[in-house]
Amino acid sequence: MENINLSHSRADTFCGRQIYYRDVEKKVWVENYYTAMGHICEAGVNAELQNRMSGVEGRGIAEEMQKVMEDLLPKIPKEDERNSVRQDFPPAIISVEKYIATIDYTPLRVQEYFNFHMDGHDEKEHPVKGCVDIVAERNGHPLIIDLKRKKAPIKRDNYGYRMQVALYSLWLMQARNLDSIPSTEIHILLSGKDPQVWNVGVTVEDMYEAVYRLRDLGWRLSNNYFPMARGHILCSPKWCNFWDQCHIDNFDGLNDLISNIKP
Repeated sequence: MENINLSHSRADTFCGRQIYYRDVEKKVWVENYYTAMGHICEAGVNAELQNRMSGVEGRGIAEEMQKVMEDLLPKIPKEDERNSVRQDFPPAIISVEKYIATIDYTPLRVQEYFNFHMDGHDEKEHPVKGCVDIVAERNGHPLIIDLKRKKAPIKRDNYGYRMQVALYSLWLMQARNLDSIPSTEIHILLSGKDPQVWNVGVTVEDMYEAVYRLRDLGWRLSNNYFPMARGHILCSPKWCNFWDQCHIDNFDGLNDLISNIKP
């Protein structure tokens, strides 16, 4: 099996079988309403930030969002989800415009990809790869921003989001030789509404946990260990593209189960 990269998204995947089907079997994870709306809103924000960084108003926000939507719609297999994307497109434009009106930082990079080795330079190690939505500065201080798109504000600390920006902070500190942890924020674009900003306040403990999760993922990948999570709330056809295939591949009948029991 070829080496699979370590990443926050893989470490945060609720079921090991999803990793197996997507990264070992190379089965396609199809687009859905939620991923499409995230990409569409992100395209609008990126267009504005690219304009600011270049000093040229060369990219229209609504036009860029429209292009992404038209590209993604054919990739969404469910008609009701395609219709929901079309219906929520106008509020998405409003949410991006409202977000742009609140920007109080200087963007330096958008969609900044990184690649590093966590424990030395062993060629057998799974490299860590990821992409930071926005690397910026505010009042001369480094700032990491991750964009999310939601219909309603988050109401409590989100552990997965915290781990995500903790990993990004670790990378930025090493890449730029920073002496202190950069500011970390989750910017949530709310459909048709003003955005929500969560100042995460990443700590060293968060960074340790983010690294530990990647080391744990690396061990599972190296040992071909892809445990199921059948009891998880997300284990359903709605949230997992591989639900049907997984239940076909990972099942024993009653006779087989009984025959494997020895007194």
